[in-house]
Amino acid sequence: MNEYIGDNGSQSFYHVQCGVTEPTTWWANVACSNGSVNTTGPYNSFREVYVYCPAGTQAQRGWVTSSG
Repeated sequence: MNEYIGDNGSQSFYHVQCGVTEPTTWWANVACSNGSVNTTGPYNSFREVYVYCPAGTQAQRGWVTSSG
């Protein structure tokens, strides 16, 4: 798994490259400085994913959750 917190100039994000095989599924999550948590997924294969925080907030922590 390759992951990092970044900023594209207008939004802060969590970037992750992760892969699993079925029946495992995974989600990418980011905690933002305004207290929100944004999630994308589910995925059941290799993906390169960006999860963005709202404009004006900062990504504080990113993580992957899985099931299966």
